[in-house]
Amino acid sequence: MSSTTPAPTALIKSAALLSLLVILLAATGLFALSSTNRQHHDSLKRLEQFHAAELAATETRAHFKTQVQEWKNLLLRGADPTSFEKYQTQFQQQNQQVQKKLVELQRLLQDLGEENSSIQELIIQHQKLQQTYTEALTHYSPQSPSSAFKVDAAVRGADRPLSKQIEQLAEDIYQLSKKYHQLAQQQAATRYETLRKVTTVVASLTVLCSFLLVFFANRRPRS
Repeated sequence: MSSTTPAPTALIKSAALLSLLVILLAATGLFALSSTNRQHHDSLKRLEQFHAAELAATETRAHFKTQVQEWKNLLLRGADPTSFEKYQTQFQQQNQQVQKKLVELQRLLQDLGEENSSIQELIIQHQKLQQTYTEALTHYSPQSPSSAFKVDAAVRGADRPLSKQIEQLAEDIYQLSKKYHQLAQQQAATRYETLRKVTTVVASLTVLCSFLLVFFANRRPRS
């Protein structure tokens, strides 16, 4: 003859706790995946914005150097009307590209919450430099070869301060981007370590509860 002994209260509690811990472990895993995915998406978006800012700064520097070169081409090779018009057009195009890239760079930094007041000053200085070039060009005469040297002498070195500032701006943005890369890596490592500890604790409790459940189950009286 045998009898069925009701499960001890401790066994029921252990089973309930085990179920709760399993659910908690699953929830922790899902939270970790969701949190990691969200943070990764945000970091990736911000990194892309920094990359765009770096690219805009590099392109600004390249267009400005090309603009200065087109100015030299204009004076040295613009003796005939066709060449003069060609180099003047290319000079103006590069001027517009520099202005466009500076405005784009200003917007990108604003979107990143890294407003840089020096960019507005660069925009103004570049506009003033363009006026200086335009005024000097009024003294250029294709019929007088010596006029090219006079015009060049009048604006010689005028581009250097702006060139240095654009170079510095590009370096500042590079350093800013590099700093954020490092910060993003540190934050990712911190999040990983926190989630790892939480998951380890919950998993350990689940295993412990499993052992307790087995222990109490084996202690049930048999007949």
